[in-house]
Amino acid sequence: FLKYLYKESGVEYDYSTLIPHYTKAFVIPTIYSEDEILRFENAIDQSSKIGIRDYAMLLLATRLGMRSGDIARLTFDEIDFERNSINLVQQKTLQPLKLPLLPEIKEAIMNYIKNARPTVNDECHIFLRQNAPFQGVTTSVIRFAITKYFRKAGIDISDKKHGAHT
Repeated sequence: FLKYLYKESGVEYDYSTLIPHYTKAFVIPTIYSEDEILRFENAIDQSSKIGIRDYAMLLLATRLGMRSGDIARLTFDEIDFERNSINLVQQKTLQPLKLPLLPEIKEAIMNYIKNARPTVNDECHIFLRQNAPFQGVTTSVIRFAITKYFRKAGIDISDKKHGAHT
């Protein structure tokens, strides 16, 4: 505003140079150690159908860094089991993304599909709610699971971000 006033002859001097300029503080991203991630993954009880589903979903986050929105909306058309790839358009950025279908992720997804996924013919989403109506999971389901398993693993998340993309 002061620079504008000077340029428009509203004031005799450019007072804008007297005001300090502040830049936005650099935010250091939240990270977890490899040990913490392994403890997190191992805290998932794969003896239940929900645990099998959660393990498959959360491996996509821990191993590939996928966001919860992309995991929740993942469809069968976006996974190529023969070429071991995941091809999707990211929900947040609308940018195409090609990721490797790592062997441990492929195995976890196949285990979920064969042993834990509700039998539904008209649902294209891979990850479904375990109770009727059998619709695709929401990002809330994923966020809840992440918090649950961080706590179960004994990892302190009180002052850290702990979403899927973290």
